[in-house]
Amino acid sequence: MSRLSNENIIPDKITYPDIVRGWWDGAKFNNDFYCLQTVSGFRGGMNFDEKGRELYLTPEASDEALGQAVLDALAASRWILPRPTPGHVYHPDLAFDPETCSFIKEQKREQDWVWRVRKIYNYKSKREIYMPMRRCDIAKKRPKYYNQLPDSLPRQQLWRLLGFRRS
Repeated sequence: MSRLSNENIIPDKITYPDIVRGWWDGAKFNNDFYCLQTVSGFRGGMNFDEKGRELYLTPEASDEALGQAVLDALAASRWILPRPTPGHVYHPDLAFDPETCSFIKEQKREQDWVWRVRKIYNYKSKREIYMPMRRCDIAKKRPKYYNQLPDSLPRQQLWRLLGFRRS
């Protein structure tokens, strides 16, 4: 019986499959204010990013102002992982930030946000903030194959180029 060495099992470099780069944002509204917060992550926005933007608008804000605030918060979103894995090759846009990726620290950031809102808007309790609140997650994704494929391909040819085969 021969023994397998790690050299035979683990390839020199492990690459991620085509992963779509995304930008994320969280919007909250509770009749007194809009709050737009940058959210960062890897495959999906997971955590409020303190290095991003936190924007407050009045309920009377115009559609243009609200739209611009959404775009500003999205633009600050980062593509992050907690730490690199040895042997993996990462996209150059990817950053590593264990602080932002920590779920324990995310709870602390949420508590700090509640404290800031209570101070700014003179709320007496957390319930006053959350009871009338509506929340929306916003995502912008870069299409995987957008720039690689011609516009006028027949559907069957397009599916073949994307790697799908008829069974």
